[in-house]
Amino acid sequence: MIKTVLSLTSLLIGALGLILTFIGLFIAKWGLPTLEQNEALLKTLSFPKPLFERPSSEYDQMLSPAFSLQFSPVTVQVPNLRSTLQYQGQNKRPDAKRVSAFLSFSLYDKNDTALIPPGTPLYLDVDSDTLKFSFSSKNAPTALWIQAEPKEGEALVSVRMRDETGQIVKEPESNAQFTLKEKELRPQSTDAWSLGSFRVDAALLSKQHAKWYGEDLFLKDQGGDEFSQEAGKERIDFGEGGETYSVYVGSGDFVIWDKEGWREPLPNEETTAYPLLQLKKIQDRLLTFDLWNIDGKGRMTLNLLKSSEKWNPKEIEESFKFKGARRKSEYLFEANKTRLSLESGDWWILLKKGWKRLSTPGEIDEFVERRLVGPLLIVGDLEKKGDRPYLKITLYSPTRSEEVEVLLPVFQGEPKKIKEVKKDDEEEEDSDDEDDEMIGYESGPWHRREYDPYD
Repeated sequence: MIKTVLSLTSLLIGALGLILTFIGLFIAKWGLPTLEQNEALLKTLSFPKPLFERPSSEYDQMLSPAFSLQFSPVTVQVPNLRSTLQYQGQNKRPDAKRVSAFLSFSLYDKNDTALIPPGTPLYLDVDSDTLKFSFSSKNAPTALWIQAEPKEGEALVSVRMRDETGQIVKEPESNAQFTLKEKELRPQSTDAWSLGSFRVDAALLSKQHAKWYGEDLFLKDQGGDEFSQEAGKERIDFGEGGETYSVYVGSGDFVIWDKEGWREPLPNEETTAYPLLQLKKIQDRLLTFDLWNIDGKGRMTLNLLKSSEKWNPKEIEESFKFKGARRKSEYLFEANKTRLSLESGDWWILLKKGWKRLSTPGEIDEFVERRLVGPLLIVGDLEKKGDRPYLKITLYSPTRSEEVEVLLPVFQGEPKKIKEVKKDDEEEEDSDDEDDEMIGYESGPWHRREYDPYD
């Protein structure tokens, strides 16, 4: 087998050698054609005549070539930001003026949000490597910016650029101006949002010891023109002990956070620099608030349940025991082991030490401002029910969210005429033997005075 292969290889080599030998002999005898010979051969060849060839005289009449190359520098164009920008509407704080309220924009591929007044430039940066856009730090001027005007449910956006010569670029027009539909403002994370020492979360009102009992019926009935703004509104109490304070809000009203507490804004006060708490909804047992941060990007819904109050007006009514009368407008009662001389128009408050008459402007101010807290008794006029006289009393609960009208009897036992006490004896009301000197009072059954209370 090996011998056969070697024999075939030898034959092939021999055949190749013969072919090369013949080629060499051919070149040696006739040689290769020279350059001059090739050019002469080309002259003898004829090519087809062009179909559209014109006489040379016509070509000579042409003043310039039909086509020429012209250099045009690359021009800067406004980028298409439709798919980059997101319009989130205006500041929706209730105190934001619609004309000047900030417009909120964000970028689809970033969590960054920017606020600008209408018509004010908002500058953007562009990364030269990724060609992605971002808002300029502190809105420092750049070569690219937008301006926007609010419309109903959308914003009209104008995009502008400056080229290398400083000229403003507004082309193409389709990218230079367009509208963006408003999308709901995304709530801001409240991780770093605090009001003073209180971290903002769903339990904020609880941490501030907020309590709601309802309307302040005392101010509604007795406040007059001075407290007409508070009358009929919900009173919210904040704090504990001596640091308790109150605010009054109706549906849609708001209070602002100033330093370390909530307060009602002054007339025509600019409040946009303060966090804001607005009462949105009033239900029988629940108040719903919206809490806004300063820039209007952060909003949180807070709820406050109605607090319950424990007091027993019937027990207070039954504690009053009629003891006598000095004159037609002054009646003597004993309640909680305290002797009370009640006259029409008197204010009495029940404190831990017993009943106290509010007789000075300072004491009345303390009660109105809730520095004195307790059930309040306001003495009314004498009324007749059947054949018997009664003294009309209005009782307010300690939170002043409830009021009860009661009639205290100014009689006891069977009527009987007795002699009226002399005037000099009336001045001895604080003496230990006062009981025997009071008009209409003596040990045993009650005896009516010589005059009728309605005379």
